[in-house]
Amino acid sequence: MNYRKKTVKFYTLGCKVNQYETQEIREQFLKAGFKEIQDTQPADVYIINTCTVTQKADKESLYYIRLAHRQNPQGFVVVTGCLAQLDREICKEQAGVSLVVPQQQKPQLFKKVLQKIHFKPPYSFSNLQSGISFFYGHSRAFVKVQDGCNNLCSYCRVPLARGRSRSRPLKEIVEEVRRLTDAGYKEIVLTGICLGSYGRDLKPKEDIVSLIENFEKIDGLIRIRLSSIEAQDITAHLIKKIAEKSKLCRHLHIPIQSGDDKILSRMGRSFKRSQYLELFNKLRTAVPEIGLTTDVMVGFPGETEQNFQNTISLLEQMLPLRCHIFGFSARAATKAYCMKDTIEVDKIKARSGYLRQIARQLSHKYLRCCIGFCQEVLLESYTDSSRRYVQGYTDTYINVHLAAKKLKLNDIVKVKLVEVKDGFMQASLL
Repeated sequence: MNYRKKTVKFYTLGCKVNQYETQEIREQFLKAGFKEIQDTQPADVYIINTCTVTQKADKESLYYIRLAHRQNPQGFVVVTGCLAQLDREICKEQAGVSLVVPQQQKPQLFKKVLQKIHFKPPYSFSNLQSGISFFYGHSRAFVKVQDGCNNLCSYCRVPLARGRSRSRPLKEIVEEVRRLTDAGYKEIVLTGICLGSYGRDLKPKEDIVSLIENFEKIDGLIRIRLSSIEAQDITAHLIKKIAEKSKLCRHLHIPIQSGDDKILSRMGRSFKRSQYLELFNKLRTAVPEIGLTTDVMVGFPGETEQNFQNTISLLEQMLPLRCHIFGFSARAATKAYCMKDTIEVDKIKARSGYLRQIARQLSHKYLRCCIGFCQEVLLESYTDSSRRYVQGYTDTYINVHLAAKKLKLNDIVKVKLVEVKDGFMQASLL
């Protein structure tokens, strides 16, 4: 079948790495002459890049598969990603699915699709560019530097879907970041399934700090931000680099998952409560203004009220700017799947709701401490259709709103933080 319109639509679930991988596939289709459809109009080809980190992610992935088929019953629907890796048969059973490409075959997806629809691109497959040259819909570009994970947390399916940790070659990543910087991106976000393990499998070995130092040499690149990084991978060398006030943002997303040693042990986490407290103290001492964000899992099997309270007290010491809170979800083929002392769904929902209230209070407390600070903001978007106000982020990851008069998106401006609002700060231009 040779498609006349050659249109494609993408649905992406899950993490920043998945978003990066969709962008890589997107550029391959656009280079071949396909037009991307953004609205509700039907497309010829659909790419659903799935996630399977929770039961909710599974349901959302299946929803978008069904949505694609409803939009165009004759469309060529491709399912890929982690759900396609671990539950391939479930994906194949969905009405309208034309092709399932498991996560570990995702690099070959573009070629597989074109072969199936009998479409010949205007170039050789061997000429495909590695990496990306822009990042659709974002002012900051995500750059995948690593895939896979060697940590075996008892609740997590991701290592089963993506395999062991593998790092991209340093030269390849530097070339990609330079390309993105030349395209006008002033901030890049380094992403990976286990970002802090970058470089340990390379010869010679590298680490996340050496990667950052290579990026700092690129003219035009203003900011380098790390996405999620595990506590055990935050070295003294990395803390020193953040404190240098170089291009590296003063922000870390550190998943804690729990603040109780018993639950952390059952989760298979490598850090204890006392180690988290020691790390937070080191970070605040070295970088007083640092913005910390985190992930917390509520209702892990065996979690008592006291275990839950220990998580709250750890968050109070951490003082996170943002907290992603989610309930435990039993995932097949994980150690936690067979644990018997599960928590009632209603109790998980109640604890999650209460913890979100606490998280909002802690965020407000952190933001109040920042009033009067002068910081730089990357202007990313208008707050509404009137375009009276523009919003962006400081390097510490504070969401800032300010009057848009005479301001341009993608500029970096210096502001004074003046007032805490609901989830953001109002600022004045300096």
